[in-house]
Amino acid sequence: MEVEIIEASTSDYIEVNRIVREGHEEHVEGDRSIFRSVETVMPEDYYNELLKNDNSKIFIAKLEEETVGFAIISLEVSPPFPSLVSRNYAYIHDFGVDQRKKRRSIGSKLFERCIQWSEEKNVTSVELNVWEFNEDALAFYEKLGMKAISRRMRIDIK
Repeated sequence: MEVEIIEASTSDYIEVNRIVREGHEEHVEGDRSIFRSVETVMPEDYYNELLKNDNSKIFIAKLEEETVGFAIISLEVSPPFPSLVSRNYAYIHDFGVDQRKKRRSIGSKLFERCIQWSEEKNVTSVELNVWEFNEDALAFYEKLGMKAISRRMRIDIK
């Protein structure tokens, strides 16, 4: 059984949202001060707008006919501040693999497709955000060659 990475369509929304929800529940467990359980994590309007946007792409991983993963990536431009180097980069907004199908190279193949798309778009880098509590994701992305470039911090006062 070979994993196939294809572009998503409107008919993939329910399965993508199912996988998004699985990952979201891990986030709820990781930090209840930020995340809460909801039935629909990714609004369908948002999903459809991404499909229409030429600067965004949703890839899905299929194992036979089953959707087993997804990645949402878009083209970004650094702010036009004199203090910043002008950059065109890709940003992975969301990424997930079906919990029952992890450790089968599905995530690696999705990530490789994101890199390929980014190279086709002539960007300088690919970036994403990972929550500190998500140790599996941190290890996964580091294994693929990503490295931390900043850290967001907080202090709870109430």
